Amino acid sequence: MEKAMRVSGLDDNEIGNYFSVMLTEKEMRPYIEGAKQQGYRSGLKDGLEKGKAEGRAEGRAEGRDAAMIDVAKSLLSIGMPVEQIAQVAGLSLERIKSLSQG
Repeated sequence: MEKAMRVSGLDDNEIGNYFSVMLTEKEMRPYIEGAKQQGYRSGLKDGLEKGKAEGRAEGRAEGRDAAMIDVAKSLLSIGMPVEQIAQVAGLSLERIKSLSQG
């Protein structure tokens, strides 16, 4: 410690001031825990927002798919060719054929 004080170039008074300003680990613990909690809350909030946005996007996509399946079924019922239904509904030929069999 004495060697470190000599290397630092600080006099005894400056070193005393330095150590009086430093917080002990026990004193720092509440600040560290507070920062951890704040980081946790921020991460949780960001994760929830991202999850909600992804869920909404997925729900919209599923809704569009369901609507196109309904359109395809209607077009099948009036006898429209499978190839044309695939173009109109944006579904694969295999999907349209499976609807016509089901």
